[in-house]
Amino acid sequence: MRITCVTSRYLPNFRHLARLCEVDQAVVMDLAPLPDRNRDSFVNRNRIMNRGTAVPQWLTIPVLRSRGQSVRETRINLTDLRWPIGHINALRLCYPQHQQVAPGFVDGLSASLEMSDGLLLRANLAALAHLMRSLQCHSKFPVLQSSLVEDHAEFHRLAVATRLGASTYVAGSVEWELLTGSNEASLLRDAGIELVRSPDLPPEHFDSQLVTTLSCVHTICGSGLDRGRSVLNDLSQFLNPE
Repeated sequence: MRITCVTSRYLPNFRHLARLCEVDQAVVMDLAPLPDRNRDSFVNRNRIMNRGTAVPQWLTIPVLRSRGQSVRETRINLTDLRWPIGHINALRLCYPQHQQVAPGFVDGLSASLEMSDGLLLRANLAALAHLMRSLQCHSKFPVLQSSLVEDHAEFHRLAVATRLGASTYVAGSVEWELLTGSNEASLLRDAGIELVRSPDLPPEHFDSQLVTTLSCVHTICGSGLDRGRSVLNDLSQFLNPE
């Protein structure tokens, strides 16, 4: 079994979705600490772009932060009750043709976001489920780290991989550097778990804006569900050439 661990992301990009398709089982690290600030984090935000002005903008879920809290514990700031409506209205404004190219997608996303019940993780997972259904992504839905282990221990990847009976652990490029510079890489190998690096995407084959810079909803709402499925399929074929 090939597994990988990923962070929870809000309306992720296609590269993140392709990572889920690259393995037999992905694990969302919900016990990981929430970053102290939004900078360089996509746990509660992502970018779209106004198709008319070509100006990027952020969609951000307002959250209540406290030092050391986990993603699983993070609550949405419910003093801003209109944030889902704001996000949906931004999509409608930035992609006025969304109903023609992706009928029902934005309405379905709106319904998914309303399921958050005040928890960031639930909002992220509900949105992810809607994306995977819409893009006909047939990979297994990620399981939560908290369903496998009790805490975010130093060697959490080893604990998760062992619990799932994994034979291979697939690491992203940044994660690969962290692992190979620590004891965890050798511990995985000592446990009989092969550590492999998810391949970098050749820029001549993939548009970085569509694949990594912007949320996948940019392509879905701007170019259509068929285009979104094509992008994800191309990425999956590259990552799994067999």
